[in-house]
Amino acid sequence: MLFVFTLIWLAQEPRNYSSIEEKSARPNVLIILTDDQGWGDLGSQGAEGLTTPHLDQMAAEGVRFTHFRVPVAVCTPSRAALLTGRHPMRQGLGRRVIFPFSEHGLPASEVTLAEILRPAGYRTGLVGKWHLGHARSEFHPLEQGFQFWFGVPYSNDMDDHFYKHNGHQAPPLPLWRNREVIEMGPEQRFLTKRFTDEAIRWIEQGGDEPWFLFLAHVMPHRPISVSWEFAGKMPLGLYGDVIHEIDDSVGRLLTKIEEIGQREDTIVIFTSDNGPWHRPSSGPLRGHKNTTFEGGHRVPCVMRWPAVLPAGEVWNTPTSTLDLLPTLATLCGVTHPMGATPDGKAQPISLDGRDLAAWWRGGSSPEVSSFPYYKNERLHAVSWGRWKLRLREESGEILESPELFALQAEDGTPLDVSEAEDLSENHPELVGRLRKEAEAWRTELGEVD
Repeated sequence: MLFVFTLIWLAQEPRNYSSIEEKSARPNVLIILTDDQGWGDLGSQGAEGLTTPHLDQMAAEGVRFTHFRVPVAVCTPSRAALLTGRHPMRQGLGRRVIFPFSEHGLPASEVTLAEILRPAGYRTGLVGKWHLGHARSEFHPLEQGFQFWFGVPYSNDMDDHFYKHNGHQAPPLPLWRNREVIEMGPEQRFLTKRFTDEAIRWIEQGGDEPWFLFLAHVMPHRPISVSWEFAGKMPLGLYGDVIHEIDDSVGRLLTKIEEIGQREDTIVIFTSDNGPWHRPSSGPLRGHKNTTFEGGHRVPCVMRWPAVLPAGEVWNTPTSTLDLLPTLATLCGVTHPMGATPDGKAQPISLDGRDLAAWWRGGSSPEVSSFPYYKNERLHAVSWGRWKLRLREESGEILESPELFALQAEDGTPLDVSEAEDLSENHPELVGRLRKEAEAWRTELGEVD
C-alpha cells in the first residue's frame, strides 16, 4: 500500500495571542539543518575524534531518532522535501542540485512550511543556505513564506567557481539580507558564527507571536573551515573542529531560548540534509552522500520539546523529513494546513509525509509504510518497515537479482545497517511484496531511464 496523504489547505487571517495559555498551544519551531553531516557525527551515536556535548545534552532532554531519512541524498531535493512534505520528484527537483547557472527552482505552486505557519500567526525566518532557486524572483525565500532571510543562495563550493562543461563563471558567493546582496565572497570560516548570531538576534526581536526559524548551516559541506576560536581543538582535525563549532551553535541557541523563557514552548529539531562526504562520518552505515545506501539517506536527528516529548528516549521507528510538515502543522494548531492557488482558491495537496503528531504526544507508533530511495530521478531502492530492497547499482544499472537487507531486528533495534547480508533468497515473498511497492512508487512519482 502506498502511503500518500491528502490535506485541504485553507486561507486564514493572522491571529493575535492574548495569553500565555493561547500561545503555548502553538509552540515555536526551530529547525537546525546542517549540510552533509553524517549519521555518525554525534557523540551519542558513537562519534570518534570529536565531541558534541550540546547535542548530546539535547538528546538527553529529548528524543534521538536512529532511523530518520531523506528521500534523495543531495542538497536541493532534500531541502525541498523537508519544507514541503512532498517528494522532490513531484517538483521537478529529483535530479542533482541547483547550480549558479541553473534557471529552475522550487515551483511557486508548492507550499512550504513557512507558508503554512505564517498565515496562522507565526513569524517566519530563514538563516543560512537556501538552495531552492535564485534565477527568478518567485524562487526567493521571501516569496516562499519567509519574512526574513540572511544567508546564501546555494552551496559554499559554488563560490567563484568555473564550470567547464558550459563555460559558466560563477560569481563570488553572494550573501543576502532579505532582498539585498550585502557581500560577495564572505569569509567562510565565520559563517557558522554569523548565522548563529543572526538567528539569535532574530529570536530576540520577536514579540508575543510564535515563531518558526529555519537555520540552515553551510557546514560541513566542502570546503570546510572554522572560526579561529574552534581551530585545532578536536583530535579528528579540521572536520572535527567544524562539527564542534556547529555543536556550540546549538548550545548558544538553546541557551537563548532558555533565557527568554521559551524552553517549554519550543520544538527544536536538529538534522542534516543528507549523508556525509567525509566517509567515516557515516558510522556503521554503508555509503555516503549521493548514494542510496543508508549512509546517504539516513541522517542524524535529535528533537527536543520539553512540554511534550519524553526525555532521554531513543526512537527506532522509521521516519523521514517528509513527515515534518504534516506533523508540525498539527502540533502548531493548523488543523487544516493553509495555502491557496494563485487565484485564491483552496486546493487539495498530496503529501508524501505522515502526520505523526499523535505519536509525539504519547500515542502508538505509526503504521509500517514503504519509503522510496531515489537518485538522479531513478528509483534505486524501497524499504518497508525493517526491510530494504535494493533494485539498482549506484551507477543506475538494474541489479539482475534485487538485494534484501534486514535493517532492523523484529524488536526494532538496528541490525544490518551496513547492508552486508543479502537475505533475498531466504525471503522470496518479501522480495515480491517490496517489488510491488517499488512499482507503486514508480507509478506515483515517475522514473527517468
